[in-house]
Amino acid sequence: MSLPLLVQTHDLLSFHTILENEGIHIGEHNCIIIEPNGQNIRIDQIRDLRKYLVNSGKSSRQIIFYSFHKASIESQNALLKLLEEAGSKFRFALQVESIEQVLSTIRSRCKIMVKSNTDLTAPSLVISISDVVGNNFFNKRMSVTKKDESELFFHELLAVLRTQMKKGEMWTIPVIKKALSLLHLLKQNNLNPQLAVDQCVLLISSVYR
Repeated sequence: MSLPLLVQTHDLLSFHTILENEGIHIGEHNCIIIEPNGQNIRIDQIRDLRKYLVNSGKSSRQIIFYSFHKASIESQNALLKLLEEAGSKFRFALQVESIEQVLSTIRSRCKIMVKSNTDLTAPSLVISISDVVGNNFFNKRMSVTKKDESELFFHELLAVLRTQMKKGEMWTIPVIKKALSLLHLLKQNNLNPQLAVDQCVLLISSVYR
């Protein structure tokens, strides 16, 4: 049985690279993403997750928590109970800015990995919602030459799109699905980095209203 991963890093690209190396693949159909609802990861999110997993039958699931350091003590205790009950068909990964913000009882059950944030050569993009509305993306012409640059583009884009989806922007749903599919193809080296970005830009330009 694989231990849950507890990864300390501010860099989502590094986090996703670690996940890939550990056999957890973002974008696959069995991947569940949990993010803060507002300022925190709330206990009802953990309860809903537990109900879903209980009813999932024999299907395997990969559960990825972003910013788990924002989970309340109550939420962390609820996850601890879930980790105690979970079988080998479930893989958990928790991204945090500091492992010290996680209960020691959870840390003791996890494989802990600390990623240094001192890599000054890492690609850097900053995508905001203003970039993904109307023809702004198309006019901006995102240019990438390397696989890691394209991956970073998709990770930042997905973060923005999920935020907008939570605000009721339904046009983001097909874009999120397409972005996850393109990211998976990119990770499998089956797609040119620039082509992957261009396909996503074209979709945004066609569906945004």
